[in-house]
Amino acid sequence: MTSDIALASSSLPTQIDQELVLLETLKELLTVAMGSLSGGEAGNLMEVGRQIGSTADDLMALASHLGHLPLNPEEQQQRRKLLAELGQQRAFCRAMLRRWRRSILLPRHLLALHGEAETYTEPMEARWS
Repeated sequence: MTSDIALASSSLPTQIDQELVLLETLKELLTVAMGSLSGGEAGNLMEVGRQIGSTADDLMALASHLGHLPLNPEEQQQRRKLLAELGQQRAFCRAMLRRWRRSILLPRHLLALHGEAETYTEPMEARWS
């Protein structure tokens, strides 16, 4: 039993390190996504999005195993810094995606309006008579 506790406590630093590595990876992937969004490169964005989703899933799975482990002050500071940066990157990416969506939907909407047939063919009074 004591060997189980010793083994679990010895694996904690590696799990915490793994969490920090995943956070760094997520940060780098979001940086690539920001570049793709800013440059209007939709082709690369699909693959980066898939990688972001996979890394986020790995991070969530690890976080469920870690629970609320005590972190040393340096690890806490690094984690807070990474999470703050990820929050800023996430906000930027969401804003850019909204801009893309609007830039795609507006021309579609205008084209749909231009191509619509006349729907008004008779006076209103004639319809109710």
